[in-house]
Amino acid sequence: MSDNKNPVMAATLSITGGALILINSIFSIILFMIYGNLGWFTAWSCPCGMMWRWGGSMMLWPFGGMMIFTSIIAVVSGIILITGGLMIRANPRDTSLWGVIILIFSIISFLGGGGFIAGSLIGLVGGIIAITTGQSAKNSN
Repeated sequence: MSDNKNPVMAATLSITGGALILINSIFSIILFMIYGNLGWFTAWSCPCGMMWRWGGSMMLWPFGGMMIFTSIIAVVSGIILITGGLMIRANPRDTSLWGVIILIFSIISFLGGGGFIAGSLIGLVGGIIAITTGQSAKNSN
């Protein structure tokens, strides 16, 4: 399905994976902004026991910062996957290079949720297809 001169499938999968990662990470950031440091615990009640009232949100303060940090990493990963897909589409000669970059940032995006996991997996497949398409194009020349 993918042509050596125009690796459409690799670009499409990379853009789709990047979009899912971006949507998931923006959703996580919005959730953090609404619920603050408590994140998911406030949304669906906290099974924290009787000491919860005395500790409150101070019991969970590192998790809120970690959630926003990993979401920002995922936003950057999603943007790079989308950019990589567009660059593969615009310049098919650099398909292998962008395939490696897509592969690396798909793995990194697992930290921030991975675009509902499916985004990272789609990005991984797109990166692998880009690398193999680029290698076969170099071998044929």
